[in-house]
Amino acid sequence: MRRLVVKWLAVVICGAGVPEFAASETWLEDPASGCALWSSDASAPGETVSWQGACVDGKASGVGVAVWHDDDGLAYRVLGEMRGGKLNGDATVLFRDDIGGYSRYSGAFVEGKPTGEGTLVGSNGFRFRGELIEGISHGRGTLSAPDGSMVRGEIKDGKTVGTAFAYYETKEGETYFGEVLDGKRDGHGILLMPDDNFYFGEFRDGEPAGYGSFLGVESGDYVGAFAGGKPNGHGTYVAPDGATYQGRFVDGKPDGLVLVTSAEGKQSTETWSNGEKVE
Repeated sequence: MRRLVVKWLAVVICGAGVPEFAASETWLEDPASGCALWSSDASAPGETVSWQGACVDGKASGVGVAVWHDDDGLAYRVLGEMRGGKLNGDATVLFRDDIGGYSRYSGAFVEGKPTGEGTLVGSNGFRFRGELIEGISHGRGTLSAPDGSMVRGEIKDGKTVGTAFAYYETKEGETYFGEVLDGKRDGHGILLMPDDNFYFGEFRDGEPAGYGSFLGVESGDYVGAFAGGKPNGHGTYVAPDGATYQGRFVDGKPDGLVLVTSAEGKQSTETWSNGEKVE
């Protein structure tokens, strides 16, 4: 059990590759009680264990507290239910993680392995709450970061699987709230830009694509079709002076026959080509 949760923390939060586990089991004996406890891998240098609880047939059983120490000091502290020397039932594990601090996992265990629903709080401020699907590197739930960003969905080997829901701010100052696919904006979402321009609608492969609305602080507003991050297709543009342009747009500019309505309500048609009005 000892390093299963530690390695899962590295995989889910840090995106590390799936670690290799030792092929053989290890049993450590509490020298005071003579009770043995199971481990998933080889003992660390100088590792010892103490158990406060019942002992059945020489193995830790029932609810109790187990504490592991090694040459670097406290390694793990477990409060939970043992059966046959292995965690079976609900438990809380405090452990020294791979990033130099102590993290905590609370959840259900079966034969010493975390299974089903659980909560992982990393020493770096990351937090995961959800369900393990296929072992320690595959879960479904909500992962939140100290800066307030979060992702909700299926996570495997440190990456989202399929469509997930995310909230985050980029180093460029963009704030995104919506669906992601393979780490990119994909689906429906809301994007607030550093200049306070605002887009909400559909995204594909990280960029506005499909149907959406752009609200510009100084450049005017657009509602309609997008492709490649720009207005492409049929839509309506409202200029800062209140005039509206309805028609087809190519790379953000009117193209072809356009219906123009002035701020006073007067309508006319104009022809545009390559972003220029044709006289």
